[in-house]
Amino acid sequence: LGIIVFYMFVYLAAELTAIAKAVELIAGVPLVVTALVVIAAVFIYTAVGGLEATIFTDMVQFVVIVPLLLLSFGVAVMALGGWGEAIAPVIQEAPQLLTFNNGPGIKFGSTLIIAVIAAEMFNQANWQRVYACRTSQVMRRSFLGSFVVILPMLLISGLLGILAMHFGFNDDRAFFSLIQSLGLPVWMLGLVLVLVLALVMSSLDTLLNGIASVFTTDLRRLFPRLKTQGILRASRILTVAVGIPAIAIAARGYNVLYLFLLADLVCAGALFPVLFGLYSRCLTGAIAFWSALLGIAAGALFFPRPDFSPWNGLPFAGDLLVSFCVPVVVSMAIALIWIGVKAQMGKTEAYNFGDLSDRIRAYGDG
Repeated sequence: LGIIVFYMFVYLAAELTAIAKAVELIAGVPLVVTALVVIAAVFIYTAVGGLEATIFTDMVQFVVIVPLLLLSFGVAVMALGGWGEAIAPVIQEAPQLLTFNNGPGIKFGSTLIIAVIAAEMFNQANWQRVYACRTSQVMRRSFLGSFVVILPMLLISGLLGILAMHFGFNDDRAFFSLIQSLGLPVWMLGLVLVLVLALVMSSLDTLLNGIASVFTTDLRRLFPRLKTQGILRASRILTVAVGIPAIAIAARGYNVLYLFLLADLVCAGALFPVLFGLYSRCLTGAIAFWSALLGIAAGALFFPRPDFSPWNGLPFAGDLLVSFCVPVVVSMAIALIWIGVKAQMGKTEAYNFGDLSDRIRAYGDG
């Protein structure tokens, strides 16, 4: 529960930070104002409609996002004088960005693979959609379709980042700095803001709904006599409470990528203990907790500061790939060694997974 809420909270804060910094750059609106207005709007329709409203609005936002992303890319290329002119400064200044054997790029890509896989295992929004599907076939088709659609969107987004190198932009606001520097008409800047708002709100409503579902499940366990309406009301209040510090973080304007990576680090340390515990009958709660905690602590030794510089003198300190590999390896080693030691001492007790069918039931059942 703690890791799920922590990850989704940091994700929430990062998304709010992204939209707040974009609006500040393009329209000069203070960070805290944008964060407050956006999350308040999402709170309203999420609290009223729940998961059904979230899925519906995601569909609407998707219809808005795809054409606006394509339009932004096309307008940016044309404003720079065509693809050849747009990419010329990159070829001259950073040709390695356009090759498939770029060492730093491959290294960072490997880091993101570990980070994203670890983080998405704890994304409650994904599991909500898994169980919201009518059948397993629908679920597989949905995820496969999403994968096919997302790939070209990622490619276009990455190319926009490369085009931003035309002006030397390489921070977390590179795309918005690029759009602003092109001298586009006001209506185009407005469409870009709509694109960003749709992207962020599609994530925010999903995150808030996921956090609320986690609270709902545990409130039912902690207060079995509390009625359904009382549990839902309490979960909404707790979700709003989570949103308040997220607004405060967004108002500080931290680096968005760093916020995401920080949450991913925690998930990387807990990945193996949690995943292995779904299949191992010998992994106890104590083993999972301590192996995850020590794995996270080990990874933190190599994790960089917000400016991506090392904070200690250890070899490989500040190396993102090392900081994500270490927690996975350390947590795995501790868990397996601990289980092996307990087995040698004859203190292991196989967990009966069959008990889950009796102890776990659908929400609302008696």
